[in-house]
Amino acid sequence: SCKCHWASDNTAGGKKRKIVTEQPLRQSADRIPPAAAHANIQRGRLAEGVWLALALVSVSVHIAGCIFLYRDIQRACTLLPPDCAAQGLLTVENVRRLTRLGWSVDHYSLWLLAAFSVIAGLYFVVGTLIFAHRSHNRNAWLTSLYLVLYAGIGRAPVIQALTRGIPELGWPIESLSLLNGVLSIFFFLTFPNGRFLPRWTLLFGLWGIVRFPAHFLPDSPLNINYWPGWLIVIVLASFYGSLLGVQIYRYRYVLTRSERQQTKWVFFGVTLTMIGIIVQLPFFLLDPQPVVVFS
Repeated sequence: SCKCHWASDNTAGGKKRKIVTEQPLRQSADRIPPAAAHANIQRGRLAEGVWLALALVSVSVHIAGCIFLYRDIQRACTLLPPDCAAQGLLTVENVRRLTRLGWSVDHYSLWLLAAFSVIAGLYFVVGTLIFAHRSHNRNAWLTSLYLVLYAGIGRAPVIQALTRGIPELGWPIESLSLLNGVLSIFFFLTFPNGRFLPRWTLLFGLWGIVRFPAHFLPDSPLNINYWPGWLIVIVLASFYGSLLGVQIYRYRYVLTRSERQQTKWVFFGVTLTMIGIIVQLPFFLLDPQPVVVFS
């Protein structure tokens, strides 16, 4: 390979002629020292190992939580109605309503667990596909990790049933929920380029951070489970609707053409999230208390 340029030729009436200078170009492989290349490979393997371990934990948490939740639903909850609703359990009044609707407790339990499992399965499949095709990309790795974690710990009644059955898992599960919350904010507000653009989108991240104390301070006023059902619907619809609005704004005014192609996956993810909310919205509006809570 060579480097070429044009120069004036004073002996030829000022005409320009092509000057060829031999200058071999370095191959891209020569630019990366062997030690750095080896370190990159090791970091890649570590990232894959962490992802696989957390994915396995997520699946195990969901399956075990569903088993414990099914067991707990069979027994009428004797706690205060808001506490029963926060844990996805049925009060005596809830059981009576189900009976009037022609549903048994078993039917309700199976429908609820099937809905949770279908939503979790969709998240897990999409996250796994992203990881399988783009595991070497940092943003794709974080996105896929968010999706597979949300598949396992995104349904509050399931993880609460697990921690009731095995109290020792309380802090580890809440720590995973906190990690997933951080990843969710990063995913929705920075996809696909990994940057908060425009800068004012950081405000949505701050709102999400305010929700994090609810993981470790369940009796705090920040715990959405203790809000009125109509307020939960308004807040969740406004928040997720705003996330969708941010994506539309970024798509039209911020992202490049190639990034716009990647953003189409985000709309699929947002759609899944909205499905999860819509499935549970009727329970928020039950009077005097909801049966299932979204968190």
